[in-house]
Amino acid sequence: MQLVLQLTRDCNFACTYCYQTHSAGRGMTPEVAEAAVERLLDAGHAHVAITFFGGEPLLERETLEACWPALRELGARRGALVTAKVCTNGALLDRSLAEFARRTGLFVSLSVDGGPDVQDTGRPTVDGHSTSALAENALERLRVARAPFATYQVITPANAAVLARSTEWLLRRGSRVFVSTLDFGAPWTPADLRRLGVAYRGLARRYVRWTRRGETFFMTPFDAKITARTQGSRFGKETCCAGVRQIAVDPDGGIYPCIEFLESPKWKIGDVASGIDPASLASVYHDHGGSRPEECGDCGIRSRCASNCACLNLRVGGEMHSIDALLCAHERLVTQAADRIGRRLFQKRDRTFLDRHYNPWHQPLAVLESIFEETAS
Repeated sequence: MQLVLQLTRDCNFACTYCYQTHSAGRGMTPEVAEAAVERLLDAGHAHVAITFFGGEPLLERETLEACWPALRELGARRGALVTAKVCTNGALLDRSLAEFARRTGLFVSLSVDGGPDVQDTGRPTVDGHSTSALAENALERLRVARAPFATYQVITPANAAVLARSTEWLLRRGSRVFVSTLDFGAPWTPADLRRLGVAYRGLARRYVRWTRRGETFFMTPFDAKITARTQGSRFGKETCCAGVRQIAVDPDGGIYPCIEFLESPKWKIGDVASGIDPASLASVYHDHGGSRPEECGDCGIRSRCASNCACLNLRVGGEMHSIDALLCAHERLVTQAADRIGRRLFQKRDRTFLDRHYNPWHQPLAVLESIFEETAS
């Protein structure tokens, strides 16, 4: 079960593409966090995967450092596995926090778009100052501490053309887990999408080259699309889990179906004190059912597409049941690039590629362990 804990609504950055409304106020208390985990353990979940979220969660660092070890111990006492990651812009990530992450097994998702030209354009501070030096320092501290981490990029019309170069910049600084998403709130033109397609093809060529030379890494969305091809129908069953395999809790203890819903009180489905209201949950998820929008019809990539993600559909197009044209176009571009990767590496019978996507005994955690052993050496 995935549990998002929004430690604060406040943030020290003013990212140009952020969809959240930031506000100062009381952060989440350790008691609220513990109550949320207790709820899931009482429901019989054997694994609770926590995401510490914001705003910027390191603004509530004391709460994070106090409650994460306690929550892990709580799970152990109950015979359950509790894991966690923190999503951060890295501005407040010092050496001691990196060591804390390594020591406690806290995975760090570091939001950084690339080199200074890209980072400073899209992710200024609330005072308008540059953040590239902060991001690079955070990368170095995580690498030196041998803390488990991923980098999280947001692709915009302004930085799409240099996506491959930006990702390589991150690789050279120790990142081996690359996560990216599109700025769906931007006014993407047909020319912008053509540039994005070229960028994805360039990144796909780097994926092949890095794999062939023995680099160990994981890159979404490419790996997700390839896995969807090799796993078939399993992928569609795992993509939309709002309110069923995932809940989000705001600083006051309110429960929502997903991160995307935290901005709107009308999607509240309960609170940590009283639990989830079945009727509220039914109105959000069961009516949607994780189904594909009708307009998808017999599309050739529908089984590998994020079109059944109610949360993303709601944010991008305003309707849970309908896929926006931009989301549709993006899914096609990503899938085409992923298939180029798959064809090339399958034809080469690349051992790393085959093991990752065709070996049912392949364990992602083992891959991550090897990644961080390599980057620290």
